[in-house]
Amino acid sequence: MLWKLSRFMLVVLLLGFAGLRAEADTVAVGEVSFDDLGGGGGTPFGLDIFNFTVPFGGSEVSTLLTFTEVTAEVTLEDGTKGAASFLPPDGFSDYTSQSMYAAGAVESVVVSGMIGPTVVTLADGSQALIDSPFTATITDGAGALEDGDYALINVNTSPIVAGVAEPGTWGLLLAGLLGVVVWRKLA
Repeated sequence: MLWKLSRFMLVVLLLGFAGLRAEADTVAVGEVSFDDLGGGGGTPFGLDIFNFTVPFGGSEVSTLLTFTEVTAEVTLEDGTKGAASFLPPDGFSDYTSQSMYAAGAVESVVVSGMIGPTVVTLADGSQALIDSPFTATITDGAGALEDGDYALINVNTSPIVAGVAEPGTWGLLLAGLLGVVVWRKLA
């Protein structure tokens, strides 16, 4: 009978550890797009970064995120590379590039930076950790970038596991198991 109790306690302990599993998800928090800034279907073209975490922005992350240290490497169709700079964010936490490009001149764009804060609240009310650095690459399989080409800014989220037993609780459980083993040896 005593060995059945010991085996039961061991199973309970192992199941407790198995319940601490956390899974990561990928969530879109923004978008980088190549857009016609002139509005007339010609030059100038530029880059826009849209922050989806603003109210009603559509992201699963409900904490307003800030993009910092934003850089862009632009590859032109002749193969040369250069950097694009961005204006400070507007009232919606969106960015627009200072650099302008002619239609058909840009082959690809790689935008990178940091995101903060790293502890966020999700739309379902739970909290998660996110990776701070981000990278988004805009390409067009047909050649040069065109108006409306975009890439999503995705982050990996890891849930913050609540309800993890404190070390004192585990110590009491292990002391009880040890007591059962000693009692069994003495009986």
